[in-house]
Amino acid sequence: MGKIPTSLVLESAPVVFTPSPVSVPEPETPGAAQSTGVCWHNVTGFMDWRLGAVGSATSTELARVLTILRDTYGLTNEEITLILSQTLTAACQNTFQPPSPIRVTIDPTTGQPLLLTPQSTDQRDDCDASMLQWQETPLPPAWRTFIHHTAQQLLHEQHAELEMMRALRQLAEKYELPRETVLSAVEEALTEAYRREFAPPGIITVRIDPITGKQQLYTVKTAVRRVYDPHREIALSEAQHLQPNAIEHEAIFIETDLPESWGRVAAMAFRHLVQQKMHSAKQRYAFERFSEQEGELVSGFITRIDSAS
Repeated sequence: MGKIPTSLVLESAPVVFTPSPVSVPEPETPGAAQSTGVCWHNVTGFMDWRLGAVGSATSTELARVLTILRDTYGLTNEEITLILSQTLTAACQNTFQPPSPIRVTIDPTTGQPLLLTPQSTDQRDDCDASMLQWQETPLPPAWRTFIHHTAQQLLHEQHAELEMMRALRQLAEKYELPRETVLSAVEEALTEAYRREFAPPGIITVRIDPITGKQQLYTVKTAVRRVYDPHREIALSEAQHLQPNAIEHEAIFIETDLPESWGRVAAMAFRHLVQQKMHSAKQRYAFERFSEQEGELVSGFITRIDSAS
């Protein structure tokens, strides 16, 4: 059996963890053990790691993160919960590799991190996490510290995504449109901006994660048995590797990396194309809303007369 490491340095946070003395014997040579391939949990539960000498994190720092998300980016408690839950759960799963499904989030009112696990062991082999019943579980000390640092990094590493969330909210308020309508209009504008700037040979679309604000580029190809146009078609067998239930003639969305200059292109799109798309979206929304009342008698006030019509 390999030696248990005497320390663990997380690259994603300026903090060092050391195993609790009760679980780990003293090493022969300090610092000689390596952390590669370490099992982060034993058969009885999660290994108890305690915060070492480097770095500390407090609930005050976490409360500061929540305040910035509310005041600077204008996010609601529900939006904050969704963003942090998605980010923290993925980070903890990748770092600690728990033996069962988990959910990690932060209570937006108290600022306390929460760890949720399945209520019964019978449910833990179920791959569909949405069907599980969850219960709050005591948070290991190392997890609490890691969560604090990960939440702080969110402000720096996902600044562009948070700015996108704020922009969507501001556009929805300015044009008095549902958020879904605004999201669709912005995606159209960004897709058009990408086509103009990079002239891709195939079909592309830019999508925005409605929870995190992350932008993702997709190349859209049709699943076929024999490929004649590789820019627009993909072999059915290859499509089924990407999407197991893919069928012939189905549109397959393939994740594609955005170019490094995309930030500049997206900023220009917001200054020009987005405003145009928002006006069009507002007109479509008004038409769809009132077309359902065709033949009905309604009352209202005239606020503007458009001579062009």
